[in-house]
Order: sequence, then structure tokens, then C-alpha cells
Amino acid sequence: MAGVTYVVVLLLLVMTPISWVLNRLTVRLYVVGAYDLHQRWLLPEHVGYLLNVLLFVPFGALVVLIARWPWWEAALVATAVSAAIEIVQYLPVLGREATLVDVVCNALGGLLGAMAAALVLQRRRRADP
Repeated sequence: MAGVTYVVVLLLLVMTPISWVLNRLTVRLYVVGAYDLHQRWLLPEHVGYLLNVLLFVPFGALVVLIARWPWWEAALVATAVSAAIEIVQYLPVLGREATLVDVVCNALGGLLGAMAAALVLQRRRRADP
């Protein structure tokens, strides 16, 4: 069920022109980090990068946990899906911006999620005799 929910949310983020919602979230998180937490080095772009990484952590983890693919294959799939998403977002009708930085950040998130899930599976195998 979590996998289905994640895919639905991901599709909504990709296929709908909700950039104003994402911009508001990014700005709110930036304000909290830079002013409330006194991290003056933090820029709004940094928050956007972090959100892209976090968005794809579940993707990489789900590919490893559900499909049982190796972590490196899951990371490659996450990168390919991210590139496809950016190509879709390039369509003017969506009013979104496609960037290579998003692909890199999403790929990193997919890699981190896949590696974490692979470690969980490895520990489970060691614990089960």
C-alpha cells in the first residue's frame, strides 16, 4: 500500500502544474533553516536540492524491497525514471521547469534509498539462520 501511495504522489507531483505549492514549501523550509535555525549559509536552492533527494529515497528503497533488484540496478532505474520525469516536465503545458540538477539529486536519493534497503535486507538475511 505504501508503494502505491508513493507512486500516486510522485505522479501528481510530475503531471500537475503545482509548482507554486512546491515553491511555497521550499521557501518555508528555507526560512526555518536560515532564520529559525540560524543556518545563514542555507539558500533556497539548497532546500530544493534536498527535497529532490528526499523525494527519490523511497523510490530506490521500494525497488530493492519489492522487486528485489540489487541496489545498483535500483539506482540506475531511479536515474532513468528521474530523467523521464524531467523530459515530461519539459512540456510547456505543465508549466514546470526541467533541469539536469533535478536528475542528479533524484538519482542520489534513489541511490541512498536503494543502499539503505539493501543493508536492511542483508541484516535480515544474517539474522535468519
